[in-house]
Amino acid sequence: MNPLGLRLSAHPKSMRALVVLGYIDVRPAQYPGRRRDEQAWFLSDSGHELLKVLGPG
Repeated sequence: MNPLGLRLSAHPKSMRALVVLGYIDVRPAQYPGRRRDEQAWFLSDSGHELLKVLGPG
């Protein structure tokens, strides 16, 4: 949904649970204005598959 990454400050409680379930990965951020060492949330392959099944809503 956010191809350049979603800031780690966005939805931290729910995102951590999704990381444990394997739907979200933490990788270096790609969005403009990021710090060199800044990390972001990204959908994993499993997360993409889940969205295909459930839909984006």
